[in-house]
Amino acid sequence: MFEFLKRFLSADKLASSTAGPQPPGQTTDPDEDLLASIKAYRERMFDAAESEIAANQRNVEGDKHKIERTERFLRESGLGRGIAKFMTTVWSTRNQAERASEANPLPGEHGMQLTGGGHSERHNEWITFLYGKHHYRAESRPKDGSSFDGDNDYRYGEGSLSCDGVEVLRVETEQHYNDEYFMWKYNRVLVFAKGDWIPEMVELLTQFEIEDRQFFPKLMVEAEKKQAGGISE
Repeated sequence: MFEFLKRFLSADKLASSTAGPQPPGQTTDPDEDLLASIKAYRERMFDAAESEIAANQRNVEGDKHKIERTERFLRESGLGRGIAKFMTTVWSTRNQAERASEANPLPGEHGMQLTGGGHSERHNEWITFLYGKHHYRAESRPKDGSSFDGDNDYRYGEGSLSCDGVEVLRVETEQHYNDEYFMWKYNRVLVFAKGDWIPEMVELLTQFEIEDRQFFPKLMVEAEKKQAGGISE
């Protein structure tokens, strides 16, 4: 920075010296010349900084629009909420998926063909499966050190979905300790790549969501049937 200022002042001094001799009776003050050069330097630097800020702001506005458009798509398509809930399914399905392989897939829910699964020491859990025309991997990744302790009512993580070996969706998720079933909830999108996997996943996740919505009503119907069966009129 200092070298740049020196070069700027030298260039400014050179420009002043080549401007021609001073009119008779007019003398120059070296301090005033130096001050004028410094002021010109600062003005130029601030103008450059303002231009950079304006350019960055335009980029930010473009990024905000991209995020808002993607969040709206995930919200209205059900993909955001659905993939977060699916992370709980990964947890409950993993033991069965670990017994499967590509050579010997096992049937899963709603037409899934489980081809594998596993977990790591960092509590990541995943399943791989065939659905429609693609091979998928869904992974639940609780964040390091994330747990229900002290005054923290939430546990945070990420849900990731890959299609044919390429990550196409990753979302930030959270759990609340008061949630009876510890369902993962959707927070925000981190990675999203459009493709022909979308209709397949919307179909699959919608079926899981319908199953969730019917769970308690079906329990109530079965309980009432059982109660009614013990009553003779």
